[in-house]
Amino acid sequence: MEFIINQILINSIKYSKGKDDKIQIESKEISNTVVLTIEDEGVGIIERDLDRVFEKGFTGEVNIGTNISTIFPKAENLIET
Repeated sequence: MEFIINQILINSIKYSKGKDDKIQIESKEISNTVVLTIEDEGVGIIERDLDRVFEKGFTGEVNIGTNISTIFPKAENLIET
């Protein structure tokens, strides 16, 4: 889990549009589950890369696209419990 969160934060910084961009991190508990939300103002993910973004070693193209929050639930299979 720590690795995935670090990667998301590193990419949020790396692909930000400028020094004034913000990264917002929020956590809350819903029905005994911790929900972590990370929002940034970066360039996003190209739509055709959405299905592959959590494949091990995958690096997509950088372009204006979709916010990671729309696909984060797919990361569930990468997290060891």
